[in-house]
Amino acid sequence: MLMDRERHAGRVRGVVMLSRRNQTEDRTRTDVSLPEVSGTSRTPTPGIVSESGIKLVLVLAYMRSGSSLTGSIFSRVAETANSFYMFEPLHALSKNRDALYYPNGTEIDSVDTTMNALRILKAWYTCDLDSLDTVSLRDPFIRMDRRAGSYFYCLHRLGKLDPRVFPKSCVPKLKSICVESETRIIKTIRVSMEVVKHLVKTFPQLKIVHLVRDPRAVLYSQLLVGNYNFRSLPAVAQKHCNSVISDLQVGSEIGAAYRNSYYVLRYENLANTPIQVSEKLYKFIDRNFTQKVKNFVFLNTLSGKPDNGNIGITRSNSREHIDLWRRVLSIGYARPIDLACGNVYKRLGYLPAESTNLKNLNTPLWIENFQGIDIGRGVD
Repeated sequence: MLMDRERHAGRVRGVVMLSRRNQTEDRTRTDVSLPEVSGTSRTPTPGIVSESGIKLVLVLAYMRSGSSLTGSIFSRVAETANSFYMFEPLHALSKNRDALYYPNGTEIDSVDTTMNALRILKAWYTCDLDSLDTVSLRDPFIRMDRRAGSYFYCLHRLGKLDPRVFPKSCVPKLKSICVESETRIIKTIRVSMEVVKHLVKTFPQLKIVHLVRDPRAVLYSQLLVGNYNFRSLPAVAQKHCNSVISDLQVGSEIGAAYRNSYYVLRYENLANTPIQVSEKLYKFIDRNFTQKVKNFVFLNTLSGKPDNGNIGITRSNSREHIDLWRRVLSIGYARPIDLACGNVYKRLGYLPAESTNLKNLNTPLWIENFQGIDIGRGVD
């Protein structure tokens, strides 16, 4: 059998059609030509990000690649310096099917969210929140920054507003948190590296962490949350791995053009030695890896604390999590991914599965000290 379907049927119930979810998750993974919105801020204000040593960090990842844990580690910069953490700032935009409304009354069609991705990222990095659409300013993911509570309390007091209404009385609270921050971090699974190539032209100091993971683990996890049905696996695997290869190529170009700007992070490395890798990540963004941050990483990766759900960040033992997919899937599931993703394996140091080694967890399917990619450009 391709997998023990009977035993896992309950876990994959509720699978939605591939086309519907992909419109949401993958829509922005293309290059974009961005029109301007009349009356909104057309360009960022360079002075906001070019003074006082402000650090800009982007974690670019893929759905179910371990990005929530990775982003949460970066969010702990707040322990040593004022920081502003934006978790999936394109989330609300990708869910919206109506028009977008701006403070000056401008209305634009939001069906193709790629038209707005770069503008929104620039607005968050420059704290130009007055140029954001009302949907983005109401995204509950803003709460992932622990200091944003006062802003949401203000929104709550306003009650349910017409989507065309800009919450101007509340935005200054959020803007002050952003402006005062010394490090501004964005974590997203909704843009391609082609979009980042445009972004880095405006922010040449941008630190890019490109999070990758074994495609078999990624696609297994996506299956569990209903992102596709099993019959679509070959096509989904091909699309995912094509995106990864494209992003790696463009990322390498960015890294060559902007020194010490691009860091390829394999989730397996982070999960295997979370404290050591986290310390390297903090060195990459030039921030102190304090004992408080170290304690946070340990608590959520190796402490034995119970997992906090399928989409949570806590793993009782992150090392065991690396091979979780191998415990439950058969060679029949792994083989279509192996066939579609050979180029990713070669580039990132993963090994194809064979029926003889799939269940033998003593035989890793990833090369720990793989030298084929530049993991941590500019990091000792």
